[in-house]
Amino acid sequence: MEPYLGEIKLFPLTYAPQGWAICNGALLPISSNQALFSLLSNRYGGDGKTNFALPDLRGRVPVSTGNALPTPGLKGGEETVSLTAQQVPQHTHPVNVYPNAANKPAGLGNHIAAAVTNTTPAQNINLYAPLGTNTIALAPATVDTQGAGAGHDNMQPWLALNYCIAISGLYPQHP
Repeated sequence: MEPYLGEIKLFPLTYAPQGWAICNGALLPISSNQALFSLLSNRYGGDGKTNFALPDLRGRVPVSTGNALPTPGLKGGEETVSLTAQQVPQHTHPVNVYPNAANKPAGLGNHIAAAVTNTTPAQNINLYAPLGTNTIALAPATVDTQGAGAGHDNMQPWLALNYCIAISGLYPQHP
């Protein structure tokens, strides 16, 4: 069955079959693709005088047009997102401390101790205790903002296939 010109299908191939082109935003000359240009115009790119672009569906999920998306060719969404502090729900983190007196001067790999031993004359004060399971929880507390601000993956689960558009075929008649 011959496809309609401009029809888009998924193919499990690394190339476009004859009469089809991968939907990768490629520019085509209007002069040799007048029928396809009459359907797509330059809504996906190009200057609309000498060339026009095919839809670019790389890294995108097509959605149907309707009330919220009235015009074919509109794009939205992001592959990655960097959250701001305003986008993270308010929450707390438990803070556990060692219930006995401190006996370590450095915090690396140790718990903060609940009690600090003061010495006279002044010496380095121990603030930490060894890691262990014998800890107690402090009142709920929050921590400072953390993270590098880099985007995190925002894509739904996916399977890579090629969207291809028919660049030759039957001209779809308007009803």
